[in-house]
Amino acid sequence: MYLNGVGIRFFTPTTFLTFSVTVFPAITAFMGIFIEPSNNLLILFRALSMIFLWIGAIEFLVAFKRIGIFIIAVAHICREVTWLFIYLALVILAASHGTVIYSSMLLDYNQVPMTDESYTKFQDLIHYSNSLNAYWSAFLSDYGSWPEGDKFIAVAKVAYSLFITVVILNLMIALVNNVYSDVLNRVNTEWSMVRAQIIVIIELATLTPADRQNKDYFPWTIFYKAFTEDVELWQKKLEDDDISVSRDQIQLLNKMADKMKDEINKIKDDDLNKTKMIDTLKELKQLFSK
Repeated sequence: MYLNGVGIRFFTPTTFLTFSVTVFPAITAFMGIFIEPSNNLLILFRALSMIFLWIGAIEFLVAFKRIGIFIIAVAHICREVTWLFIYLALVILAASHGTVIYSSMLLDYNQVPMTDESYTKFQDLIHYSNSLNAYWSAFLSDYGSWPEGDKFIAVAKVAYSLFITVVILNLMIALVNNVYSDVLNRVNTEWSMVRAQIIVIIELATLTPADRQNKDYFPWTIFYKAFTEDVELWQKKLEDDDISVSRDQIQLLNKMADKMKDEINKIKDDDLNKTKMIDTLKELKQLFSK
């Protein structure tokens, strides 16, 4: 979707966060007019509003390069491990559901005596919330809410701990390392793109449509200073990295490089002319001195 000549891609994490930072406080303020302060829904919205306001304030710190690099890295890591977290959540849900069924049937039909502590823990595991909490605590290596002395629970504990520790955690560490290394390789480009996105958001929020059409604010041509050697190295890096570049872009790069070389040759010619003029002035000075 395009708004006032500026392309905006909606439903991205940045736009979603900006939307949340704007909408949640407004909804909370509107609810505070008509709802009692003790209402649980209003309390929840106030807490969410405060969280989003803090996240929004932290988001704008990405405009500063030193801290922005880490914010970008964290955003990419969260994006890459999202499906892994969804898979982990499904595994925990499945395991907790099986534990609820086992615990409820064990208490109803089991004739084997058990200690009061184990009986109490099995009663707690009948509820889905307690079972989910037990498996999440086990993910953090806390098995205090698991009953002792039961074969099924013992096997589940070993299998779950091996699966989580050996497979999931190592896979997560590998993903984090790969994403962080990849972000560091293109950190300047990433940071420039994010800062440009923030600038677009600020411009859309503060400038009027007439200001956005002002050529003094948004010139058609922007000149960048760069050494020809840097341009050649950049072009060579694109070829070495096998980055796809369109024919028009290649022609534009070649034209830029040729123009820069022409400017350098002109400067060299000017330097040569200056040298000749200096020599001529020296000769004239010698003639006048005689």
